[in-house]
Amino acid sequence: MDDLHQLSTIDSERLFLNKQWISPCRVLEITVESYQTRFDQRQINIELALGGFKDIRLRGDADRLGQVFINLLENDYKYVQSPGTLKITADADNHFLTFYFQNSGPGVPKDALPRLFDRLYRVDTSRNRGTGGSGLGLSICRHIVENHSGRIWAQSSPMGGLSIGIRLPLARNQNDEPR
Repeated sequence: MDDLHQLSTIDSERLFLNKQWISPCRVLEITVESYQTRFDQRQINIELALGGFKDIRLRGDADRLGQVFINLLENDYKYVQSPGTLKITADADNHFLTFYFQNSGPGVPKDALPRLFDRLYRVDTSRNRGTGGSGLGLSICRHIVENHSGRIWAQSSPMGGLSIGIRLPLARNQNDEPR
């Protein structure tokens, strides 16, 4: 789906989420598997470490969360220098499941971090739609995550690049309504 169309749908509050019980870790695994060959060809190693959190289920829209993961993987594919590394981890407590996408760089200037999720914002203004995307992908990610009552943020990665965190709320049991 076209990025501008997605944002207009979100803006008009017509973003439909088909929330059901899903395994976000499984959605992430399937998405990463579909990108593995492309990353291998660019000599970018993907380390997927989901630990004991693979069985966590929450109320969400698997297709929309898949869009978030695709946008993040596309950005890492475009911007991580080769050879490089993308490390994706999961963590959870009683209330939230959190994913971290950390790459080896290059990094993003600290003053740009808060603006990464702004519509049409690009760190490098010389990039255009042909070489650097539409500038809408992370904004779409933010809207999808927020429509899941979650949070997404950017910070510097300990690996020297960019780290994106996604925190999604867990329902206490299957009788809980989606938030």
